[in-house]
Amino acid sequence: MEILQQVGVAQRVTETGLPWCYGNSIYRGQRVFRMENARADDDRFFPMINLQQQYLEEYLVDAVQATR
Repeated sequence: MEILQQVGVAQRVTETGLPWCYGNSIYRGQRVFRMENARADDDRFFPMINLQQQYLEEYLVDAVQATR
């Protein structure tokens, strides 16, 4: 997110994406894996943001076109 912030798209990503700190993998109704990333109160961003790739690409293209 720090890199996306430098090119001016971090705000759009955080507004559109789904922030999360943990995720589960389920197989046949049973949790088989859990991933968890700690988040401190003073962190600027969540450890992970779920955003479909086409949105990130669109935001990056818009940022490039805005610099022309």
